[in-house]
Formats: sequence, C-alpha cells, structure tokens
Amino acid sequence: MAKLSINIGFNANDGTGDDLRTAMQKINTNFTELYGTTAEANDLVEDLSPQLGGNLDLQNYIITTTATNGNITLSPNGTGNVVLGSLTFNGTTVSSDNSSKITLAESVDVTGTLSASVIDTNIIQNSDSAAIQINDGVNINGILNVKDLIVNEISSEDSSAIEIKDKLNVSGTLFAPVINTNQIFSSDSSEIQFGDSISTAGTMSATSILTNTISSPDSSAIQINDGVNISGTTNTATLFVNDDNITIARRWNDDSTRASSVGKSGDTVGMIAWEDDAVYVCTANFDGSTQIWRRAALSRF
Repeated sequence: MAKLSINIGFNANDGTGDDLRTAMQKINTNFTELYGTTAEANDLVEDLSPQLGGNLDLQNYIITTTATNGNITLSPNGTGNVVLGSLTFNGTTVSSDNSSKITLAESVDVTGTLSASVIDTNIIQNSDSAAIQINDGVNINGILNVKDLIVNEISSEDSSAIEIKDKLNVSGTLFAPVINTNQIFSSDSSEIQFGDSISTAGTMSATSILTNTISSPDSSAIQINDGVNISGTTNTATLFVNDDNITIARRWNDDSTRASSVGKSGDTVGMIAWEDDAVYVCTANFDGSTQIWRRAALSRF
C-alpha cells in the first residue's frame, strides 16, 4: 500500500484540508501498514522469531550487527540450503545452483583440506613452503609446473606421451615403459640402477655401465664409439674394432703367472694374458688336470 498523506489545506483553518476523522483514519491505516496485522509484527525487538510477509528489499543498504565482533548467521531449516545467487551452501559444502563451475576471481587461502572434483587454476601454492598433499588422482589438461612432485604414478589419460621439459629428480624408484630423454644422472654421484631391460632407440652415453647383457633387438651390430673398460667377463659372438687397438691392461687376470699350462682355479675359456716373451690363450675351463693354456712366443721385428 502506498503511504496515505493528510491534506492540511492551503492555509490554517481555511476548510480546504481533510476533516479530523479522515485525517485520523489515514494515520491508523499508515500505522497498520507499518506494524502489520499480527501481534508478533507489532514489536520486532521483543519478538523472538519475527517473520516477514514478503521480500526484504535493502535498497542499497547492508545487513550488519552492532554487537562487538558479533556474527551474522544464516540458518536454513532441516536439509535446506543457503542460496546466494547461483551459489548454494549446505553445511560445509559449496556448490553451484545451476551446475556450472564456480569461479574464484581472487587468490584462495586454504588452511585445512580442499576437496574438489575439478580445480581449474593457474597456480596452487603453499604459503609456508610446506608440501602440498593431493590424496586422490589429478587430471591435468594443460601443463603442470612444479618444483617438487612426490607421486606414485604419472599417466596419460589418452595413452599419449607425458612430456617433462625440465629436469626430473627422482628420490626413489622410477617405473616407466618408455623414457625419451637426453640425460639421466644421479645428483649425488651414486650409481643409477635399472631393474629391467633398457631399450635405447638412439645413442646412449654413459661413463660406466654395469649390466649382464647388452644386445640389439634387431640383431644389428652395437656400436661403441669410445673405449670400453670391462672389469669382468665379456661374451660376444663377434667383436669388431675399427682403426684402433685392443689393449689387455694386465698380464694375468690376477696379476700372477701360471706355473703350468694346467692353470689355476678361476681360469676360463677365452682368457688372454701376456708376458714379455709370449702371449697366452686359455682354451678350456680349469678342472685341475687338463692342460688348458696355450702360448705363442713373441719376437722382435
């Protein structure tokens, strides 16, 4: 109802305004509109559960409290929600009322645990430099930039390659069907251990390789461009050395001579040794009685 104004005439007692009864009726009607038709609406201060008969239009004002450090609590009934625009609040859950994504335009500081089905963001960081822990799987549609990543598994949803553009420091064990990289090294100069076979499509450069078998999957030759130091035994079907020398650094495998061609324990077929005047070749494995060593005299030329 619009406010009823009392007609007071143009001049005092000129008889052009409302009569006294009409004026009082307008006053009563205005008060009735202000206070409402129920006893509960007549005193908002004393009423412990006031109810509005219509929408609350703040007219650019705010909801506030004069209590020092007082809270403003919105408490829906039962399983009801607090709805602010398109945001729905139910207990500790915030969701979109129209099922669209929720956009946070500014930074978000999370002091506890953040649970979300999808997080679309440029940066996730910890204000105190501690580790960020993600308990479930993470699907990343773009690029992940992290200083340290502690994880049990990294996989591609569409089976395509995972590309790591900077260095990858692995403090434990790395399992991967394929690693396409220029360099693998240990930050503390300790050895790098591969538990399974390694297939190298290009060139592998290493200062030391400790392995049981080096083979080519297509039976082609394996080319080693630099020197090879073998501390144990090498078994090859064919060994080609182009434009260089094969050097036997020690005279015998244990730096001692042989008393006879029977040899000693540990001698195996294929061993080669030398002295100043002869070259020795072992033709069988040591058995304690068979003459297994053969020699050829060396002469100057």
